[in-house]
Amino acid sequence: MKTRTLFALFCLVVIGNVRANAADLNGSFAFSGLNMTKNGTNLLDSTIFTFSNFLTTSNGNADYVGIVTGTLWTGPNPAPTTGSLNITNPTTMGGFSITNASFGTFVASNTAQNQIVNQSANFLDIYLRGMFTPSGTLASFNPTDTSLRISINLSGDSLSSAFTLNTPAVNVPEPSTYVLGIVATTVVGLIARQRRKAKS
Repeated sequence: MKTRTLFALFCLVVIGNVRANAADLNGSFAFSGLNMTKNGTNLLDSTIFTFSNFLTTSNGNADYVGIVTGTLWTGPNPAPTTGSLNITNPTTMGGFSITNASFGTFVASNTAQNQIVNQSANFLDIYLRGMFTPSGTLASFNPTDTSLRISINLSGDSLSSAFTLNTPAVNVPEPSTYVLGIVATTVVGLIARQRRKAKS
């Protein structure tokens, strides 16, 4: 009886130590919001953006290597409010989340670090800070401080978005890097517009 009790206690200690020594996540992946809508006429007067789901646009790296192009992510609610992002007050943009049962969930925190980095009638650049909680194939990792960069572009009637998730979180980049985000989302928007014209 004593032997079984001691063995059970030993197992609990080992399991506890394994969990305590789990590593933080390290890596990144990029994705795009699908079926995006806005509640205003342009990106300067819009405050709410919704996405039906999210599609990974490049293979993840480092610990996210299992997330490959074409992986679908979803928001917490049924369509059409899945992935709703309210930018009325950047410091309270917590609650925005994406999830994939195979890998984990990112949830933005209510933090003063959340901010609108750049906003104009045709371009919106947002920085969110939150937590990525691993699950599925990443379940052996700890929940880790994570940043999410969102770039939204409006070209004519076409909306496009580019998301980059980084773990551990990266700080907001210098203003000189805004140009790169603007160029990238503009190109995505132009490609989408050309495809739409070609189908017409």
